[in-house]
Amino acid sequence: TIVVDLIDTHTPTDNEIAMATADEWKAKGNAALQAGKTTEAIEAYSKAIDLDGANHVYFSNRSAAYLKKGDAVNALEDANSCIGLNPDFSKGYSR
Repeated sequence: TIVVDLIDTHTPTDNEIAMATADEWKAKGNAALQAGKTTEAIEAYSKAIDLDGANHVYFSNRSAAYLKKGDAVNALEDANSCIGLNPDFSKGYSR
């Protein structure tokens, strides 16, 4: 009898790894923001953006964190980046 093991031979690309890591940073940012740790949230969202600067949600979330911190200038800058990447994302206009 021949036994054949089917193994997933897909090796993640650097881009896939970066995107997964960016999502992890986003999750850390979300947890920090919910805990009221705005500086920690901003740092986490910034790391997500550094890894995947094409994701509009990261800019939206960081905008919300800046706004919660009272930093309207940076909040507006991130909101503009968000809607620049995805003009149909309504939260980008409300941050």
